[in-house]
Amino acid sequence: MDRRKVLCRLGALSRILLLLSLGLISAPSIGWAQVYFRMDCSRPFCNFPQNWNAQEGVLYNTSVVTGGCPDGTNSFRIAYRPGPYAPGIVQHYLGFALQGVGTTVSQGMSLYIRWRSRLVNGFPGGANNLGWAGKFIMVGDGAGNEDISRVIINQRDNGMTAESSAFDLSRNIDGAVHGTGVIPVPTGQWVAGQAYIKSSSTASANDGQLKLWLNAANAALNTPSASSPQFPLSVVSWAGGTTKFGGFMSLEQNPIWNPAPIVEICGFEVGAQFVPNWHLTSGPPADTTAPAPPTNLHN
Repeated sequence: MDRRKVLCRLGALSRILLLLSLGLISAPSIGWAQVYFRMDCSRPFCNFPQNWNAQEGVLYNTSVVTGGCPDGTNSFRIAYRPGPYAPGIVQHYLGFALQGVGTTVSQGMSLYIRWRSRLVNGFPGGANNLGWAGKFIMVGDGAGNEDISRVIINQRDNGMTAESSAFDLSRNIDGAVHGTGVIPVPTGQWVAGQAYIKSSSTASANDGQLKLWLNAANAALNTPSASSPQFPLSVVSWAGGTTKFGGFMSLEQNPIWNPAPIVEICGFEVGAQFVPNWHLTSGPPADTTAPAPPTNLHN
């Protein structure tokens, strides 16, 4: 190849990289985005430091589904077991934990978190008869100062209909005051989510913000599903292994209904840039087969 053409192409690449580093352009594809940490279910614990599935074999069974994620990678499947369960585990952990954000933490920094998930049989139906919901993704959990630093993506109902499914993003458990409010999504289908977490310039400055893109809203940076007001958001609890995927969940009925909830998660990553068209992938149809009835539940 002509030497001048090579030098010209290298110069163009350098300019693109400079614009990306300054945040003046968005990454044009998944391959361009700088990723600090990425889930990988071909590795132990899906590349997280800790398996958080303490109720394995009691409340649910877990498995890795080869190629089960819409992007073609492996997914992690949590299949609840229908039947009665000990009241003490109505709230419980699942998924993975002890991961950091994957980069040095500093006040004023921003993160993009992406994931894919599918909840099947999550709500048994009936007025005010909610089923499975809770803190699905957490940054800054378990390190203290949750009220000023923890960020939570909840998976839940839409607040009006038991059979519905929705997400919201907020500082701690503040709701829409410091969050996006509730955003409905199709029930029983894969959801592609992307969250923007901007810490404030100082711990007390009123310029932190959260944004959430769900499904088709992922087409472009300027089309979020919802944005929060600006507010103070500290990073004091972000360092160390305080990032969790799968979360701290609640079952609102005992016994667990049949067919029981099935949760699939994959594609989790923490990065520096927005990824346009994160949602443009397809995956296998939902497996709604109910697990076998449990034989070893507590009385």
